[in-house]
Amino acid sequence: TGPSVSIDYVDAQEPTRLGPRRQTDDARLTITTKDGAATLLLTDDEVALQLTDRTLAEVRRDNDRDARDDDQGILAAAIEAAARSGLESILSHSLECPLRALDDVTYSEGELVFTTADGEIFRNVLINDREVTRNFSHRDARAFVRAFQRAKAQQKARI
Repeated sequence: TGPSVSIDYVDAQEPTRLGPRRQTDDARLTITTKDGAATLLLTDDEVALQLTDRTLAEVRRDNDRDARDDDQGILAAAIEAAARSGLESILSHSLECPLRALDDVTYSEGELVFTTADGEIFRNVLINDREVTRNFSHRDARAFVRAFQRAKAQQKARI
């Protein structure tokens, strides 16, 4: 079977929101989970988490195969196709947070921790049964924290 995506907070916590899929070339820094399933991007204005192109292609392939394998009536097939299309549409976006809303990003005990005034974000996002914030290499996670701190300082200097 293909990728398994689970996000425990469907109605994303403020200030997190569903955003457009980001181009990795446009980011200050991009890090990818150890299993290659998700990418974390830091831009001048946002931190965004999204599935990698490879994972998104696997989801599409699995959806197409499941649609061909199903033996069901016309109405059930139409409902299932709509559900698959909606899921794919959501998965082809990013989960993002404005840089200005993030108070801090730290790396502690093997986990990236994103803190806002309202608490932590990006928690309980599971892809392939792995918590995304715990699935980055130590080197990449520390590089992300340093890049976030630089971006945050530059943002404060602009204000």
